[in-house]
Amino acid sequence: QLGIPLRVLSGREEARLAYLGVRHRRRRHGPVAVIAIGGGSAQVAHGDGACPRYATSVPLGGSRLAQQFIRHDPPRSEEVEALRRAAQRIWRPVVRALSRARWRRALGGSAMIYQLMMAAHLRRHRRPPASLHRLTITQRSLRELVARLSVSTAATRTRLPGLDPGRQDQVLAAAVTLLSWMEGCRVSTLSYAPGSIREGLVAAHRMRRGAA
Repeated sequence: QLGIPLRVLSGREEARLAYLGVRHRRRRHGPVAVIAIGGGSAQVAHGDGACPRYATSVPLGGSRLAQQFIRHDPPRSEEVEALRRAAQRIWRPVVRALSRARWRRALGGSAMIYQLMMAAHLRRHRRPPASLHRLTITQRSLRELVARLSVSTAATRTRLPGLDPGRQDQVLAAAVTLLSWMEGCRVSTLSYAPGSIREGLVAAHRMRRGAA
């Protein structure tokens, strides 16, 4: 409908679009770091404007990692530990890059991060937050969620409030990945920002039309 040509995105372009998708909803927060986690990869970017100053994509998607490391139901502790070590190793250059940058707030986009935040929120509260802009996740609450997911069966995860039952196979890996990033970057609280790559495509399309 928008006339956007179909093409394969590079990892960096994917991260740029994820940044745009989040940033067009949160323009007043100054320099920010943005993270999105999908099934095959995770994207990170930071900046203070329409174009990110840094953008990268790493092979830390929930589905990819679950297939690579999780072999049992419930997962074995050594499987979860191997996953955690791999996430820390792959995040290392990203953490170094962000440690040299100036940003004030961390924002999380993508459906997977939203579900992790909602699952952590509903563990402590009976109702969803009054506004999605108030939805956050702390290192502590995410660590508690990871501990619960690490000993849960697939059947248990499909019934966990806040999570899409269709994503039960990748939620643990995504949670471990997100926690490793927050710990490495010393993010105590991650705020949710509606929007990701699809919204970024629309925002980029509008920017090109405005420039024309």
